[in-house]
Amino acid sequence: MAQLLTRWWQNPPLILRYGVAVALVYGALKIEQGMEAQLVGAPVSLFLCAVMLSAWFGGFRPGLLAAALALLAFDYYFISPDHSLFVGPEEVPRVVIFGLSVCLVGLLSAAQRRGAESLRHARDELNRAFQKLQRTNEALLAENAGAALEEIEQVSNQIASLVQNISGSSRQQTGAAQNIARNMQVLKEISAQTAESTNATSAAIAKLAELSAGLRKAAAGFRLPGTTSEPIGATGAFKRLDETKSTTTVRQISALGGT
Repeated sequence: MAQLLTRWWQNPPLILRYGVAVALVYGALKIEQGMEAQLVGAPVSLFLCAVMLSAWFGGFRPGLLAAALALLAFDYYFISPDHSLFVGPEEVPRVVIFGLSVCLVGLLSAAQRRGAESLRHARDELNRAFQKLQRTNEALLAENAGAALEEIEQVSNQIASLVQNISGSSRQQTGAAQNIARNMQVLKEISAQTAESTNATSAAIAKLAELSAGLRKAAAGFRLPGTTSEPIGATGAFKRLDETKSTTTVRQISALGGT
């Protein structure tokens, strides 16, 4: 309701504008006549106020109508000869000054009204533009928010894929490390077994060397029955000993290999 009244006041009907102009001039005339009957009159001030209010309320044309009516009323009622539109030569400057005054006041009031209307129109246009800009910003924000959500979802999917790949690589590396540890344990066991076999072979070789030395001493004075007193040649004895030693060594190595 208040908004409707504001709009009506800012843009009143045309007939109301002219009606207000006529009513204000008529009211100023009646007030002036009453003041002259009781007090000292001031027609110029009252008519100027009527013209100013008419132009402020109705605009330039109602203000111009009020100025014309005020000039006619001033000439008819307050310029000698009374009750006549004739203007004597001595009253011409007074009428001209009054006419210029009411016209100037009317123009200023009408210009003020046009300025106020222009400001209201600019304010309304600015409000409409602001609302349109706000709606556009909201639409852009909604669109950007949707795009941002899609981008966040894509990045989240990429991060999840990377985490899965890292987890798979970690499991593979853990399995490879376990395999390497098992292989190292097997190699350690094989190395221990090889060291034991090497030690056993070294002991066997040392024992064979002792047996070979003993056999050489025993065969040094050995003689076969029915032969000459010449002892068996060192070459033949050592040859037999070498054959015996080789056979024994092969057997021991075979036995170690079986263990």
